Amino acid sequence: MLYNIYRTDGDAPLGITDWEHLRVMRLDYTERQLYNHRYLQGDAMQRTHMFRPRPINATLKKIAFISRDFSSIRPSGQLAINFFNLLSKYTEFSLYFYSLDIQIVDKLFDTFGTVKKGTDMKALSKMIVADDIDILIDMQGFMHTNFTDVLLDKPAPIQIHWLGYPGTLGIPTVDYLVADNILIPDNSQKYYCEKIAYLPHLYQPNNPDFIQRERFVERGYYNISEASFVFTHFNSDYKIDRALWFVWMDILKAVPNSILVFTILTSTEEEGFIKQLLGDAQLAGVAKQVVYLPKAPRHQHFNRLQLFNLGLDTYRVNGHTTSADLICGGVP
Repeated sequence: MLYNIYRTDGDAPLGITDWEHLRVMRLDYTERQLYNHRYLQGDAMQRTHMFRPRPINATLKKIAFISRDFSSIRPSGQLAINFFNLLSKYTEFSLYFYSLDIQIVDKLFDTFGTVKKGTDMKALSKMIVADDIDILIDMQGFMHTNFTDVLLDKPAPIQIHWLGYPGTLGIPTVDYLVADNILIPDNSQKYYCEKIAYLPHLYQPNNPDFIQRERFVERGYYNISEASFVFTHFNSDYKIDRALWFVWMDILKAVPNSILVFTILTSTEEEGFIKQLLGDAQLAGVAKQVVYLPKAPRHQHFNRLQLFNLGLDTYRVNGHTTSADLICGGVP
């Protein structure tokens, strides 16, 4: 599938459903096409609501989050962990965190609130109903191992999507999507099935602990010339299409003494995909200007970000945590 998306310039084959997994969504859709597609999907998947009716103006007692990213090594977890710490200080309501048995949850979350795991989606829905949750906040959207089945059950009277997948879910049981004016401008609201809950500055939290204030490594350690202008890219494989890759190759041709340093994240076919990218760099005549760096532990990755001059973002599926990492590392 990765090769199909890459080689067809981001247009996944017809007939592939994108309900369960972002990797196989049609990356060439316009906002209107994506909205219509999601709306039809959501309408076809409606189910009986499971939540207990809640009196109007009832006191807010329990807020729950559902995600596979309750970990400091997961993208959204890295961004939100400081937010959860601050939120847990409020005594007016209790926090709950729901995940599956197979997913790792950092012990730190036990200090933020009540952590619960289910054996499957239906078990999670029943837990949420039994716990009488007031607001359920989904952090996965259509990312891998998502919780759309739980959202369709509507185990909580108010359901919100936030952070993980900042696009419309098209699910009639999701009431709000948290955003900001840059993420969803006013003229794009019509392409969202959810009501938009705007935050005043930025919808995405960040962790100030990741901001780099000192230099720890020099370019020579990675055999990168101090005189080079270094572009970089650290996003996942499914975000790159071949047309975009050749645009980047043209940039390398146009910018004197420039190189592109890249790492591909989360690929199940990583070695083959890297060969594809390097082979296309050879076809474009810039093979010597493209440098692959293996993935590194988080602290090492942050230490090396300061070596680069400019981050390149993907077009159809933009950077998220990786873009925040660059900014925290002082890279525009």
